[in-house]
Amino acid sequence: MTAASGWVADRQFRWLTAGLVLVSLWLLELPDGLSWATVGRPDADADGNNLIAKLQWLPLFGLGALLMLSRFRLGMALLPHLNPFLLLLVLWVVASSLWSYDASLSLRRAIKVVGVLLICWGVVLACWDYGRYERLLRWGMLALLLASLLFLLLKPRLGIHQSDESEPLLAGSWRGLTVHKNSFGALASLATVFWTHALLTTERKAVAAFGLLICLVCLIGARSSTALVCALASIALMLAGLKTRLVQRPGAFLLFAGALFLVPLLWFVILNGFPSIDEALGPVTKLLGRDLTFTGRVPLWDALLDEIPQHPWLGVGYQAFWGPPGTLSDAARAKAGWTSANGHNGYLDTTNELGLIGLSLLLAAIAFDLRRAARLATLSASVFALHTAVQFYQLVSNLSETMFFRTISLTFMLTVLSSLHLARISLDLDLRRRHGDALTSASPPGVSHAHP
Repeated sequence: MTAASGWVADRQFRWLTAGLVLVSLWLLELPDGLSWATVGRPDADADGNNLIAKLQWLPLFGLGALLMLSRFRLGMALLPHLNPFLLLLVLWVVASSLWSYDASLSLRRAIKVVGVLLICWGVVLACWDYGRYERLLRWGMLALLLASLLFLLLKPRLGIHQSDESEPLLAGSWRGLTVHKNSFGALASLATVFWTHALLTTERKAVAAFGLLICLVCLIGARSSTALVCALASIALMLAGLKTRLVQRPGAFLLFAGALFLVPLLWFVILNGFPSIDEALGPVTKLLGRDLTFTGRVPLWDALLDEIPQHPWLGVGYQAFWGPPGTLSDAARAKAGWTSANGHNGYLDTTNELGLIGLSLLLAAIAFDLRRAARLATLSASVFALHTAVQFYQLVSNLSETMFFRTISLTFMLTVLSSLHLARISLDLDLRRRHGDALTSASPPGVSHAHP
């Protein structure tokens, strides 16, 4: 932008914001306190007594807040463009500590939620452009995957599940630098979506193909059928947004998205014991490497369905249910017959912890961002396709994993940053209209690095 239009180039904090996102990604995936002592022990206290674990996020939260202060006017201008349901959900998470079964735990976890929001808010204010979201994240995830492959070679006992751990059935599955193969699978799966997007939208095809190859190797090594199904469904939706005319027909595109969602949804519901289910769908579950108890998940879901009616509106408090022995989760784990760190279903866990009010706010926040992404379809198919795929991934993955608003989940930061990035685009378009420089589909957004 030119000075005459009232805009100035913003090239400050480029490497600081990139480093902030990279370090945040790594801390979300690596064990708390950078200690692998609890790896393979899901019953261990996630917070622990490690001083590093308690303090490692504070400098990042502070940097996010400083970035906001450095762009205070822009940050306040962004506020009306933020997803209102996302902000209400954050407030509801914090408020849940007032009635939580474990108030101190809920408050500690809620502070992390607010902190990650500050990080994302600060990042989209400085040295920003329309494609910065995907560039930062795909390179950050690829770096973590490459480091994980090196870790597998140097420390195979830590990087690969062992038969003498608490979940012997997972022996041989890769977990890399993360704490569990499900986490590693989700990382590889999401990276696959981002690098497929890069292959379809960037001119550096060789680089994108290399990144995608690394992602696929890690995805296969993780042996996570959930991650594989989520990646395939999200990529199919992204392809529809980039390569077909469905994007010009909102009704047809939503119909296609709904049909895609039915595939993993069917995979979810077929395991609840309907008549003749083994005969009808047994080959499908075998192909996916599942049994008809969904690897022990069904008893967990039954236990949560028994628990939710006891506190339907408010829930037990944010992340206050699944704790160490002697907490509310004892009955659920006893019913399931194994030690789980969560209910392996984001919809049920959210309802149990935040009540129907919390679940409603969550679904409204997702719907708001999907609608906002759809409104950008004619302006930038690339932006529309990727952000729709990220939100769709979140909806699908939470059918069999708990990732909604989990500060130990990569999906949490990606979706929050996606929401803030879409809000920043909304602000940018609003400012351009005010200055008589509105973008059209004939002039797709490029790299501007500008702010008022």
